[in-house]
Amino acid sequence: RAMHRKETLHQDIKPENIMVDDEGKVTIIDFGSCFIAGVAEIESPFEREQVLGTDTYGAPEYKLGRKASLKSDMFSIAVVLYEMLTGQQPYGEKFETSQSTNEFYRLKYQPAREFNPMVPEWMDGAIEKALQISTELRYDALSEFIYDLEHPNSEFMDKAHIPLAKRNPLRFWQSITAIMFVVELATLWLWLG
Repeated sequence: RAMHRKETLHQDIKPENIMVDDEGKVTIIDFGSCFIAGVAEIESPFEREQVLGTDTYGAPEYKLGRKASLKSDMFSIAVVLYEMLTGQQPYGEKFETSQSTNEFYRLKYQPAREFNPMVPEWMDGAIEKALQISTELRYDALSEFIYDLEHPNSEFMDKAHIPLAKRNPLRFWQSITAIMFVVELATLWLWLG
C-alpha cells in the first residue's frame, strides 16, 4: 500500500520477492520491474523487451500487453496468498500457458476451500474477487481487499450454510419455543395418562 500511495507498482510480486525475518517483519525486495509514475513521464524511458511479472503470479494484463495498475499487484498478492493457504494455483496449470483473452476467460477459479477446508468461505470469496481475470471485477483498492480478508463479508457467504440462529434469530427462537412447548405437552400428557 505504501508503494501504491507513491504511484509505484512493483509488478513482480512472488514468494521469492517476499522476505520474512525471524521476528515476522515482511520486506518486499527486487524493484527491478517497478513502474514509477514520475519516471514513466520522462521523454525517452528505457524500453523493455520482456513481459513483466512472473507467469505464475503475474496478472493476465501483463501477458495480454494491457496497461498494468494497482489491481495488477493486487492480483499477484492474491495468488501468493492463495498458494500459502492451499499449496496450489488458483486457476491450475493452464494459467501459465494462457496467452489470449479467450484462454484467460475460459479458466475457472478453483475455490481455496476445496484444497484447504480451514479457509473460511468469506475469505475465499475475497481472494476470488481479487483474482478476477477482468480488472473491472477486482477490488478498486488494496485496502478493500485487506479489509475483506480481516472482516467476514456477507456478500461472500452462502446463505444456505449460515446457521438459522444467525440467519434468522427470531425464527430460531420461535422454533425452539415451539419444540419446548410440544415436549412439555407430551410430558404432561404422559404424566396424566
